[in-house]
Amino acid sequence: MSSDRAEFETRTSCITCGSKELKELARGRFDEEPLHSFLANDPFGENPLPYLKDAEWQFVQCDVCQQKFHRNILNEKWNGIYYNRWITSEAIEAHAQASGHTGFHSDFRKGKHAVERILQIERLTRNIRGADAVRVLDFGCGEGRFLSTCADFGFECVGVEFSAAREKTKVINFFPDLDEVKKETSAGHFHAAVLFEVLEHLSDPLDVLRSIRPLLTDNGILILETPNCPDVTGIHDQNDYELINPLGHINAFTAQTQERIAKEAGFERVKPSTVQCTADPSRAYKRELRRLLQPFLKRYTQQYFVAV
Repeated sequence: MSSDRAEFETRTSCITCGSKELKELARGRFDEEPLHSFLANDPFGENPLPYLKDAEWQFVQCDVCQQKFHRNILNEKWNGIYYNRWITSEAIEAHAQASGHTGFHSDFRKGKHAVERILQIERLTRNIRGADAVRVLDFGCGEGRFLSTCADFGFECVGVEFSAAREKTKVINFFPDLDEVKKETSAGHFHAAVLFEVLEHLSDPLDVLRSIRPLLTDNGILILETPNCPDVTGIHDQNDYELINPLGHINAFTAQTQERIAKEAGFERVKPSTVQCTADPSRAYKRELRRLLQPFLKRYTQQYFVAV
């Protein structure tokens, strides 16, 4: 298959508002620098570069809503190859080690963040579930570690994961797509849905959010977390590549554009209270101070929404 060329499709309208008024921010070829070197140095399971010769990428911004995204994206067949053959479980582990995302301190930080999210979800769903256990959907759940922690708190958990690379290391069972979830659950089943570092990967993120909305109860909670990209305009350095890799990170969100796409899907932003998960009183004080000063600080793309 080394003689094959990856096939792309072109998104001709904005992924959020549908406008065709798109402004080009940057373009290039996959075999040009610096992108070629970034791809070559990534620990892929299979080297994608032989399939990308002469292929072009184009990064654009919508003139109407300011949403940024890649116009040229891998088609359905080649997106499957990307997530099932180029991105392997071994490649994921190698990337985590290279990024310093392994070891005790990393695991402890992830665990603490998971508990903070869980406490927020429990608090925000009290009025819609009464004495029932929290029912949560994790779309793009990876190997399922967040849901595993949720289960320890008594949550009823359902996961969706489209990457076969996660199958080897999964800690819970999950569905391959939302259609399978819909076969097993009724409308309005879930009290909360979470998408952690997922929206940036989706060819049609608005459609996914609209498909999740009916699965939530009225006033159900949605949590979105994506890389924050207010200043990215192209692929100039390693940080840009990590934010808008044109194979995987095909959408670039800011706090404003993420809020806009959630609103288009039937959600409104809510501001949860600060959760303190620490044995350090000074850290708790700093977090509360940061919450009070938040209107004057930089906005981030870790956001909570309610279904309306």
